[in-house]
Amino acid sequence: MIDNIISFLHTTIVFVFVLFVIILSHEFGHFIFARMLGVRVKEFAIGFGKKIFGKKRDNTDYNLRMIPIGGYVELAGIDPSEEEEEKDIPDEEKFFTKSALSRFMILFAGPLFNFILALFIFISIFVFIGIPEPVYTKQATIGMVREGGPADKAKLKTGDMIIQINEKPIKTWDDLSKIIAKSPLTALKIKYLRSNKTINTILTPENIKGEGMIGIVRGIVPVIGEVIPGKPAAEAGLKSGDIIDSVNDEKIYCWDRAVNIINNSVDKELKIQIIRDGKKMAVSITPEYNAEVGAGIIGIGFKQKFIKSTHPINAMKYAVNNTYNTTSYMVKGLYKLITGKISVKNVSGPIGIASIVRTRADKGFGWLMSIIALLSINIGLLNLFPFPALDGGRLIFIFIELITGYKVSVKIEETIHQIGLYALIFLMILITYRDIINAFK
Repeated sequence: MIDNIISFLHTTIVFVFVLFVIILSHEFGHFIFARMLGVRVKEFAIGFGKKIFGKKRDNTDYNLRMIPIGGYVELAGIDPSEEEEEKDIPDEEKFFTKSALSRFMILFAGPLFNFILALFIFISIFVFIGIPEPVYTKQATIGMVREGGPADKAKLKTGDMIIQINEKPIKTWDDLSKIIAKSPLTALKIKYLRSNKTINTILTPENIKGEGMIGIVRGIVPVIGEVIPGKPAAEAGLKSGDIIDSVNDEKIYCWDRAVNIINNSVDKELKIQIIRDGKKMAVSITPEYNAEVGAGIIGIGFKQKFIKSTHPINAMKYAVNNTYNTTSYMVKGLYKLITGKISVKNVSGPIGIASIVRTRADKGFGWLMSIIALLSINIGLLNLFPFPALDGGRLIFIFIELITGYKVSVKIEETIHQIGLYALIFLMILITYRDIINAFK
């Protein structure tokens, strides 16, 4: 009981910290651009509900409120219901008296600062902590086979372990790489393990710029690095650090083969043997279909580690690439969600996200910062979504104004946003309710 309470408090504290950083960044974007463009900021609040602590400076109330999930910047002239209350504020300091471009910049600045935060975090991680990479196997296990390459033609597959070339023992991936590199266009006798069987074949490496290549990628160690709450693996009791030893009695030499089997076993029960703290144990897990990957999943991720830190210039390149790829992936996910290709069951609310944040935080500071970056991008994207009450919904009205030259009535626009806000609250309640139900299954 005490352990559960401590775990809950730990999760809550970490989650509130993560939200605080992301929301502070988002609202600071709105705040700084509003101040720069001459719009009075009436309140800068972190959280909702009753005020816990506050201070007023330069006509702005800076408040910390009781409910830590959220935050806002209240701008003068943005809410028509407060027209009488704001009669002493000069018109030139009100939001809706500003040009369409100025209003666009103020609204867009919030999501923009979410992306800037993610970029800054990625750069910091790469410079001070290192670049996260999978942990590869020491043995010569095959993670992927290039279609049409020498290995593919020789019938080698993902998960195979090469143990001998021309009767010479191969103990590591480096042993394999050196022999292959020195043998372009030379037939080689290969002996490899597939599950519990030893198989022989012959292949001839291609000549790529004077070096031999057979079209394979190194395998990743079959060690679980992350277990997603609410998914089949979590429900079966799998944990971070578990080693996948076999699946349906097939010996697993690398992560890639285990994923291969799982992807092709939707709604089929799998007997998975793992090694935990040196002891073997078996669990039964049934992969569920995931529309995003178009295959079966059980909700696990491979082990990663941070390797060598890098120069700030290189870190910037990695960070930009990482931010772009993450954004692109999330945009595709949102598109699939909207078009019904992904079920809303895959959407997590505050409780589900808190569990994921706690899992990452337990792995170390670098992982905690990486989840802040990912969530910051996520929140930035969601706020750009053209839905009433979100920044994107307000931006739509500005686009209409820019295109037509007609400014929608402030009262009409705010009524639409109010309806949108109620819809968002209702949706959040439903998602949170589902999270609670899943947590107690």
